[in-house]
Amino acid sequence: MQFNGETNELDLYHDALYWAGANSGNYTIEEFTRNSNFALDRITMLILRSDTTWKWRDDNLSSELIDVTTAIVSGTAKYAITTTWLKIRRVRAKDSNGILTTLKKVQREDLTDSELLESGAPTKYYLLGGFLYLVSNPDYNASAGIEIQFQQGADFFVVGDTTKEPGFASPFHRLISLYGALDYVDVNTIQRRGAVLDVHQITGVVIRE
Repeated sequence: MQFNGETNELDLYHDALYWAGANSGNYTIEEFTRNSNFALDRITMLILRSDTTWKWRDDNLSSELIDVTTAIVSGTAKYAITTTWLKIRRVRAKDSNGILTTLKKVQREDLTDSELLESGAPTKYYLLGGFLYLVSNPDYNASAGIEIQFQQGADFFVVGDTTKEPGFASPFHRLISLYGALDYVDVNTIQRRGAVLDVHQITGVVIRE
């Protein structure tokens, strides 16, 4: 279902107005856009919790879920990761012969002092804050030396969007309008409508947990 502007008002914005008992004067498209983006964050969390075999990517994004832009720099174990990556699924690194090998994810506190000081081809990695650390510390250079398989968040709506649809399966699109309606009735303390939305379910997804 498209975001807004459908000729017969068969869109997410007007569906939210319907559920909230509101109109475009007291629930503006600007407010709904903001609430829709919060809804996208919440739905993304649900999807990432559930997509165990087929890794999801928002259909409105064109990028792949594998990044190979980071070069290995000799003597450098610490590499920045992109803040929009919500999950890192797999990391591979090139050895000195340019062969990619999958690295084992570990926790820094489980490594010995000697492991933290090792040099050579990385066999493990750990994450701290916005950085990925290689273990061992590479003693060679390699272009496109680190391959990271990741997942990122949703592509947000903007106020002017009309035909754009949520980037996940269409049976769940109405979650956007229902979450948006729930935000409206909550902030305006419309308890009876809120109670209706609380129990409304789409294919087993409860709107308010």
